[in-house]
Amino acid sequence: MKRFFLFAFLLGTLLIPQPSHAITDTRCWIKEQCLAQRADEDTFHSMTQQEIDEGFVTSTETRAACGEKDALKRDLGFCLPATVAKTKTTFGSQNVFTDIGKFIGLIYRYGIITAGVLAILMIIIAGFIWTTSGGNAERIGSAKKKIAGALMGLLLAVLSYSLLNIINPALVNIRLPQVWKINTQGIAPPYCDQISPPKNLSEIADSINMTQAQRDEASKHVPEKYTVTSTEAICGFSYFVEGANDLLCTGRTCSNQTKNTMCVQYDADTNHNKKIEWRCVDSNLVLSVKLTGLWTLILSTFDGVKKFLETVENHDWVDIENDNPEFWPVCEGANGLYRGKENKNTSWNAVEIIKTKGTSAGINPTLLDYDFIFPKLSLADQDWCNKGNDQQSYDRFKGIFVMIELKESGDLTDPDLWIGQAEPKESNPTEAVVGSWLRPDEIGTGMAFTDYIPKENLEKGVTLNVNVSDKVFQTIEQYTGSNTSRNRMPINIAAEPIKCKTDCTDGEKK
Repeated sequence: MKRFFLFAFLLGTLLIPQPSHAITDTRCWIKEQCLAQRADEDTFHSMTQQEIDEGFVTSTETRAACGEKDALKRDLGFCLPATVAKTKTTFGSQNVFTDIGKFIGLIYRYGIITAGVLAILMIIIAGFIWTTSGGNAERIGSAKKKIAGALMGLLLAVLSYSLLNIINPALVNIRLPQVWKINTQGIAPPYCDQISPPKNLSEIADSINMTQAQRDEASKHVPEKYTVTSTEAICGFSYFVEGANDLLCTGRTCSNQTKNTMCVQYDADTNHNKKIEWRCVDSNLVLSVKLTGLWTLILSTFDGVKKFLETVENHDWVDIENDNPEFWPVCEGANGLYRGKENKNTSWNAVEIIKTKGTSAGINPTLLDYDFIFPKLSLADQDWCNKGNDQQSYDRFKGIFVMIELKESGDLTDPDLWIGQAEPKESNPTEAVVGSWLRPDEIGTGMAFTDYIPKENLEKGVTLNVNVSDKVFQTIEQYTGSNTSRNRMPINIAAEPIKCKTDCTDGEKK
């Protein structure tokens, strides 16, 4: 008896519904958002309001992916990019179908029902023949055959459906590829300032002092009001994004500061362990530089990499002692994009350098990742660009490239690493473009003139992840290291890289 009660208790605990934290599916839409989106996209007003409403779909699939309602009790479901199909004939009570598979499936199920009805009718008819046979053996035999045939047909119809369903439910629940609208509103980027167009937010109080577990718990309680815009999200604080359910973004705005206007996330402790410490600094560019890739697999075949790793075994692998970082401008004049009037450099002594244990340690335990917080760069046209054709105003400053040198012993020239910003630049991505300036006949990770870090992003503050892979290092070693001629930035967007060092002749410059 005790065992029975114990078993019943355990079974009951398993059957009691447990609270869960739903994962947001990008196919999920709030009903009002779906209908508004469909109405906005119906520019020719070809759909009636009923057709617009029918584009919001709820089913067992949507309930499994989205649930029935969000935290504010609003209906959740999938959203069709087009109208549903309507048949003139109503099957039961249904004449609206989202795809041909649903229509075939319904006909299939109605076929089973029809077979059952016909089988019952045949049995009734056969029974009537039997009861009115008056003992006639021939009529009784005919009735028996009709009953047997009806039962066999019904059995075959039911068993065929059941057997196919057991083998694979998709054989009876015909599911064709279905295109649903993707809810980009429900995909919150990691940083609030990357949300485009800007949306309303709701701050999680004191989230900057929370652990990750505490933030996860707080994210389960979706708010009712959103009173902050994504461009006002304060550095380090977590926010709910309106329309994104339980997804959060982190603020990077330091607009309440007069001097320190750049938001940074990390610092290092005394043992070079990375720690989260959100703060505002006086900068507009931060580079997080690390070694990545399959370096150990090419040590035996590529001498430059072997020398490089031997050099940095007990030293810094970025040259932060002799060669200062350089900033190369891109300007726009009457003839298009060109390299600005002069490059500028900043002393490493003026750069805040944070060294932490990270991915570089996977190549050699003594290697550290770098975070370089540069002093704020001027973004004025006159500081970077030439005067225009009118000799009155300056051409437009578009952005910059950054060049740093990696340390390598045994060579007169260290490899130059060029750094730009990846697309789409409008969202101020954190991914960098890295490599060297290559000519058409040269192979490797090359830079393009349009890879510059835009002025518009520098005004907001740019943080870039600079991943130096083995392929990147092979490229910069081959074309800018190992005593080779140095590939410099082209003079304009149509020119090839300058293949000389510092004393360039007129022919080399062109």
